[in-house]
Amino acid sequence: MSSTLYPPVRPEYERKLEPFTELPVERALPWTARLWAQGWVRKSVILVVLALIWEVTARWQNNELLLPTFIATAQALVEGISSGELIDKVAMP
Repeated sequence: MSSTLYPPVRPEYERKLEPFTELPVERALPWTARLWAQGWVRKSVILVVLALIWEVTARWQNNELLLPTFIATAQALVEGISSGELIDKVAMP
């Protein structure tokens, strides 16, 4: 008798499964899940959350020179583009 133990070998077999037809395979997702699946919605939510964090942090710091608010920065951007000053500064010669 050898000192090594071997497990018993069982014969392999396959069982045929019947198709599952009791419930529909697909189901409709709720509108919130369908909306959240859109990439532009997730990216927009991230941008809005970052803008809110920026705004709250700037108001808490209360130092416009160190950290201007998001609204002040957005207004400066719009004014710079509409006046043409910003476009002139970044134009390639």
